[in-house]
This record gives sequence, C-alpha cells and structure tokens, in this order.
Amino acid sequence: MNKYDNKLKKTLLAELKTEVSVIELSNKYDISRNTIYRWKKEVENRVLSPDEKDKEIERLNRQVERLKETIQIINEANCLPSAHLKEKLYALESIYGNHSVRIMCEALAVDRGTFYNHILRNKKTNTWYIILGKIEKTAKKIVMSLVQVLHFR
Repeated sequence: MNKYDNKLKKTLLAELKTEVSVIELSNKYDISRNTIYRWKKEVENRVLSPDEKDKEIERLNRQVERLKETIQIINEANCLPSAHLKEKLYALESIYGNHSVRIMCEALAVDRGTFYNHILRNKKTNTWYIILGKIEKTAKKIVMSLVQVLHFR
C-alpha cells in the first residue's frame, strides 16, 4: 500500500509545475526530496495511451479557446486586471451580455459576486430598477383612475 495518496501526489506535482522548488515542497509536505524526484520522474517518463492523448489535446484546446476569449475580453473592455476595482467594474459593465460573466470576471480578476452587486445596485442601468419604476407609474395611474371613478359616484 502506498504511504501517500494520489491526491497528495497530484497536488504536489501541480505545485512543482509552478516553479516551486523541490526543497520547499519537501519542507511543506514533510516528504523526502528523493520521493518527490521519483514522482516527478514517473510523470515525465509516463507514456500516454491514445485515449489519454486525445483527452489531453481536448483539454489543451479548451484552455487555448478560453485564453483567446480572455484576451478578447481584455481588449473589448479596454482594461487590465491590474486596474482599480471601480474601473474594472465599469469596463465589465460595458461588455456585459457579450460573454459569460464567469469568464469576464476571471479575465479582469473580479469576484462574480462583486460584479453582480455592482450591476444590481447601479440604479441608472439596472433592469430591475427600470421595471420597478414602470410598475410604480402604472400603479399610480390605476390609483388615480380609481380615485376619479370613486369620486364621481
């Protein structure tokens, strides 16, 4: 039986890909450096089956498409993820509806909740606020007409 589970191995190897040193990982997870190097070598020498290769190619193609859309969002919004939050929110608002909210928010590093709060609380362009205003006007007309009808009786 393996001393370490596969989830830990995957986590550790993923961190290793982010240019964290083996020594840092060894200290962080309390695993010997030799074990980490062995796991790394096993992954590097692993031969993929045709199905695994196809899945990996599909995954990479999806990632490329997502990155292309991220670049397109940044260009359309004319804003960078390093900008101030308020600037990013108004930039996202300007392209709202053209892309998935999840991908738009990821592209400019804005929490989706923050974006939705901005959209819903911005009374100038809030659809619900506009609808409520129309309902209020209609209700006032109905009340005024009822007052007139009741007044003439």
